[in-house]
Amino acid sequence: MPPFSSSARASGLVVLMCLSVLLLSSILPEGGAPTLVTLEVTGAGTLQIPGGNDTLDSERMATMSLLLFGTSLVGLYVAARYLKRRGSGFSQETMGRTKPKSERVIELEPGEAYLVTQGQNRAMKVFTQALSKGHPGLCITRTYPDKLKESWDLDGARVFWLTDDGTRAKGAIQSLEDMEARVHKFLEGVEKGVILLDGLEYLFVQYSFTEVMKLLQGMRDAMPTSGARLIIPVDLLALVRRQRALLTREFRQL
Repeated sequence: MPPFSSSARASGLVVLMCLSVLLLSSILPEGGAPTLVTLEVTGAGTLQIPGGNDTLDSERMATMSLLLFGTSLVGLYVAARYLKRRGSGFSQETMGRTKPKSERVIELEPGEAYLVTQGQNRAMKVFTQALSKGHPGLCITRTYPDKLKESWDLDGARVFWLTDDGTRAKGAIQSLEDMEARVHKFLEGVEKGVILLDGLEYLFVQYSFTEVMKLLQGMRDAMPTSGARLIIPVDLLALVRRQRALLTREFRQL
């Protein structure tokens, strides 16, 4: 049950104040409230209030005390309920922010090729989920492989660096032909594999859009016959409208 709203709390306080005034006005003698400075006992069962013109007998004073005491208990009860509910609500909100949510597992259909438009991390999560299910993997990435393995569990995957630095990068993929050969060799040697191609924007800079699209279309066509899955992260905002239209028409968006 949600905690009291601000309007409900304000209304409750106003009701309590009005109730207190009504109780006092119904008990105190007519002629206005006396000046409460000190209380002196002037006789058995009678209290004289200096500065005032009336006296309160012991019965009326006792009744007033009981009613005020009851009103105070009601106020304390309302305050305690509010604090309890507020504390409970705060704890639930805090837990909701700090408790890690279970990740939704993305099921990739065999033979399909997907575009991931939410960034590399999203694509890596989908890829590593497939690896955790026992699917063999091929990862072609613009991130240096050793650095990528520090952040992601890539056991069961072959990782190749997409770069033109052939002098220092052993086993790097340096051309579209090299990439195509690696992909086909992987598909021939495994069943139900999953391929991650990260670095599409890099390819569009190094080669023409037509050359890259021909490679991607060939990879997509190879998926149904092998039962593999292809994952391609891409920033669609980095492309012109025609390029975006061609990509989204050829591949499913994940």
